[in-house]
Amino acid sequence: MSDLPHDERYAQAARFLREQEASLQADLANTERRIREATQAGRETDLLEARRAYLERERAVLGELGEEIAGRELEQALGSRLKRLQEAMFYAAPHPNPGHYPHEFWEREVEQGILNELLQKWLVWKHRMSAP
Repeated sequence: MSDLPHDERYAQAARFLREQEASLQADLANTERRIREATQAGRETDLLEARRAYLERERAVLGELGEEIAGRELEQALGSRLKRLQEAMFYAAPHPNPGHYPHEFWEREVEQGILNELLQKWLVWKHRMSAP
């Protein structure tokens, strides 16, 4: 797949991101429905709210990646974001008080998980597309 022209690699990356966005939208709609049902039944929704927040963050990351891939490969965009994120996490980690991690650290931790998962899905998707 690396032998493909840049325009075609960009088109494949954009297609992958669109497919991820569609799957994410379906997940988000299902989560929203489950929150409404739980609320109507008087059940706890904390875990579902957390799931919704995670999916919304993932949607934001997908949108940002869509803008970033215009000038480079998807792996490069994911890799550079992961590197910046890991550096920021290192500086956000609590050195004097290891028992307390600031909220920003956990936000970055979530984003790192999202980026790692997207990179893994992209590599699987790319391999599947290049298989005969």
